[in-house]
Amino acid sequence: MEPYFTLLIINTVVLGILLVLAVWALLMLTDICEIPKFYRSQKISGTSIGNAKPSDQILLRSTSDLLKEADVAHYLDCGTLLGIIRGQDIIATDKDLDVTCHLDDWPKIERLLKEKIFQANGLQIKRVRRWWGRHPAGNMISMRVAGVSKKARYLDLYFNPWMPRLQEVDFIGRKFAVPENPEVYIAELYGADWRVPQNKHASEKFHRGNGLMYSSYAQEFADLNYRKLPSKF
Repeated sequence: MEPYFTLLIINTVVLGILLVLAVWALLMLTDICEIPKFYRSQKISGTSIGNAKPSDQILLRSTSDLLKEADVAHYLDCGTLLGIIRGQDIIATDKDLDVTCHLDDWPKIERLLKEKIFQANGLQIKRVRRWWGRHPAGNMISMRVAGVSKKARYLDLYFNPWMPRLQEVDFIGRKFAVPENPEVYIAELYGADWRVPQNKHASEKFHRGNGLMYSSYAQEFADLNYRKLPSKF
């Protein structure tokens, strides 16, 4: 009977290893399938980095590259900024990515929209809001990587009435701009206890209206090369 039990143990171990490999392959395939052919041809990585799936990496990199080419200053903001500064990662439960620009650069974005530059670079425009002066949310574009699952994160590109000075952080293998002294900036949006994970969202009215623009943070860290554009909100 002893050889029988030995063989049984060996078979069990082998099956366990095969099961682990199958699960790993499935996870890899899920990531790879998330990359549209447009990006596979450019040899974009098919693996997640922390909570940043391949489509998240593509979305951040492509958006940042297009904004740089259009000479539009921009920075990671809100929940994306919070996750990266607090945990060097995207918050797992976040459904979107947040990037902010200044309202004075909106005409440059209108040109990109008119010429379908985002679409030509594999991005799908979900909605465009031209609300400045009529709504606390102001102008905004939502986009996602074309061809990915509807469950994939999308990116909200905000246009705010002021601009902080910027610094850079390393994330997903490249540098991204964030507000100077980001910990103080985050405390303005989320409160002094921002380091404790909790289901708290930044106030849209405060973030995109006059509140943050006239905060103690902005008094010290505003980029004076950009206008402050007070709103009625």
